[in-house]
Amino acid sequence: MLGPDVIGKALTEEVPRWFSYTIRLDVLPAASGKPERHLLYLGTHADVSSGNATALGNIRQPLDAPALKQIVIEPANIVQALAAIEGGLDPAVEAIRKRCSL
Repeated sequence: MLGPDVIGKALTEEVPRWFSYTIRLDVLPAASGKPERHLLYLGTHADVSSGNATALGNIRQPLDAPALKQIVIEPANIVQALAAIEGGLDPAVEAIRKRCSL
């Protein structure tokens, strides 16, 4: 896992290109008797810890894959996230085959 500023701020925007998947994880601290929450995001979302600024997400899902039904996984679970992403591979391949008449 890498933090928000990797190898200094100059390369922070470039680092996601080095990996197959870029997934955002967030921890919301315990408050008002509620337990700490661990969230995993599979796309662009509002970042509540940054004044609802837009937090970009890129999971590199195939273009022809169906849209993900769930963009937030709570509690965070990387196995569930990868299964959701990979679940779109077969439909994407089938869509490509139909488009190319293969």
